[in-house]
Amino acid sequence: VANDVGENVGVLPGVACNRLPPWAVLLIGAACSFVGFGALWLAISRTLISIPYWLLWIALVIATNSSAWLGTAVVVTNMRNFPLSRGTVAGLLKGYAGLSAAVFTEIYAGVLRNSSVSLLLLLTVGIPTISLLSMYFIRPCTPVSGDGSSERSHFLFIQIASVLLGVYLLVTTLLDDVLTVTNVVSYTFVGGMVLLLLSPLVIPLKMTISPDNCQKSWANGLSVSLEQAIAGDPEKSESVEPLLSVSPSLTKLGSLQESDDASDVDTLLAEGEGAVK
Repeated sequence: VANDVGENVGVLPGVACNRLPPWAVLLIGAACSFVGFGALWLAISRTLISIPYWLLWIALVIATNSSAWLGTAVVVTNMRNFPLSRGTVAGLLKGYAGLSAAVFTEIYAGVLRNSSVSLLLLLTVGIPTISLLSMYFIRPCTPVSGDGSSERSHFLFIQIASVLLGVYLLVTTLLDDVLTVTNVVSYTFVGGMVLLLLSPLVIPLKMTISPDNCQKSWANGLSVSLEQAIAGDPEKSESVEPLLSVSPSLTKLGSLQESDDASDVDTLLAEGEGAVK
């Protein structure tokens, strides 16, 4: 019951995403994971003895609620960054969330050797560490105005990586269950899994290291679209009016001022010649 309550209470993370930046929501999720799983680890490892049952229940609620904070921060940020590809983004995130159970199973069986105490320690330290490291990448950015080819290729790359990860986890889990593998083979399986998990980081790293290419491609696309618009309708380019034009009222006012100035000059000349006294 505590597990279900913690996972399904997502109202607070949703409200927080509208008021706090993504890094703050991730920080709250990391703190919940550290406090909740840390308390459970202290109880299971007998570091603290005679912990009340109600306190363990609250710790489990806090621990499982960390997934709501972390998941909401990731989903909301990506939905805002890719408003034209929300379906693709939601599908990719749901796919990786579904693979998380298989990832923990691979680590639990291959590295931790079915140790529940070690698994709780990993959750206590590992989830906050990953959350802190991902704060730089999970942040709002300027959405792309159009559906570019580079964005489609990035989504395709992540989709292929997720499919390969799922197939890899299926094969390695079956091999680990059917065959008796050594520690070296188990560590190799986990290492390959980690590489496939980190493969989507190639995209933000590439965009961070070489941002000039992205800006050049965007500028080239904008210039081409402007040239096509002008070439497609030359009449519009010829009929463009200036931003500032002289209104008729100002023209009439200027002519009246010129006539008044001319009459004043004639009067002065007449006074000089003695015609006007």
